[in-house]
Amino acid sequence: MKGWLVDGSLASRQEFVAAQKLADGVRCFRRRPHWFAGRFDDQTVVKLRATSDLRFHPDVQLQPCTTPRRLQPKLSRKWFRSFCNTNQLVSPGLNEVVEQIGAPQAWSRATGSDTYIAIVDSGINGLNLEFPAWKKAGGWSYDNSFPWNDSTGHGTMCAVIAAGCPRNPLAKLCGVAPDALLYSCKTDYQSSTIIDAYDWIQDQHDQHGRPIIVSNSFGFETTTPPEEDGEPVTPDHPFVVVLRELVARKLPVVFAAGNNHPENKPRSRKPDRIWAWNSLPEVFTVAEVDRKERVRPYSSRGPGQWASASHPKPDCAAPAFGWVLIQDQYSKVIEGWGTSGAAPQAAGLLAMLKEQRPDFEPAVLYQRIRDKARKVPQPWNCVGSGILDCWHAVY
Repeated sequence: MKGWLVDGSLASRQEFVAAQKLADGVRCFRRRPHWFAGRFDDQTVVKLRATSDLRFHPDVQLQPCTTPRRLQPKLSRKWFRSFCNTNQLVSPGLNEVVEQIGAPQAWSRATGSDTYIAIVDSGINGLNLEFPAWKKAGGWSYDNSFPWNDSTGHGTMCAVIAAGCPRNPLAKLCGVAPDALLYSCKTDYQSSTIIDAYDWIQDQHDQHGRPIIVSNSFGFETTTPPEEDGEPVTPDHPFVVVLRELVARKLPVVFAAGNNHPENKPRSRKPDRIWAWNSLPEVFTVAEVDRKERVRPYSSRGPGQWASASHPKPDCAAPAFGWVLIQDQYSKVIEGWGTSGAAPQAAGLLAMLKEQRPDFEPAVLYQRIRDKARKVPQPWNCVGSGILDCWHAVY
């Protein structure tokens, strides 16, 4: 049986309820009474499509935008403290990345204070010293488990890049927006559970009205236009509807470009492999470069499957290399963090901009970042407008 997102907004209540009874593993959406997710056999879907006004979309399984990584020996917090004195930073790695994009200079103007960054990912390991109690603003989990646990370490990596805080003398890594608060939205990367996470984020915005930046380091891991069980993913997918609702609330949304470019063709510009919602004009899409600001061979090229002619993808690029926090260990990554590590940098910069201009539309802030990006001699469809430049982007 296949997973489907069912949109019953054009169907009768009777058709909608009958379809729910035929489905297995039904997931309802409290903010969306006309939608549900469930599993159906092929024959049932064919019949319902022919005899009702229900619309069926694949409940797609997304993947974190990481690459196979070669790691140096990992250092736990305990052994790391014995390895380094309290004034020493992990080098080279995240701290150098943050310096390379000009974040420390920008902190005299903005640090992300009074903003939230929602890390929609595998959870966050909240025991790390880079996430003090005041930073952990709340969380949501797809399976009702504790959202500040992380089974893979991927969400933890994204969180420390976006907003890790080094105020504890034993914390070694600093993110782009050290004073931003964090929401941990723990998913299994299924589109239906991510929609639930986005709805939870909207609930939080309803309660406090302050800026929330939504950071997404996942997408389609494929070299061909994305499908789920043979069904193409189309721009009218419910996932797109919810993303556009977030942006309409003035909540900036960031996506990783993806790691779908064939590494054996590093100079190739085609075919286009920034897929689906990662390429929407309403979101900010980030590619990855190395320490010397050369595009990573695997970083997906633009202009993007659903990008408009006026907003080709990626928007910008960010460096990612060396030491970073994965789960509860400092790990030196030899071959890059994947575009997963680029997207949270833009989320941190957007938090700083939202601190300064909380009422600005996301599109205005996206354009500000593009206009102030540092130009590099790389093709536009590899790095967009250039490398993130926090110092020049902040107001």
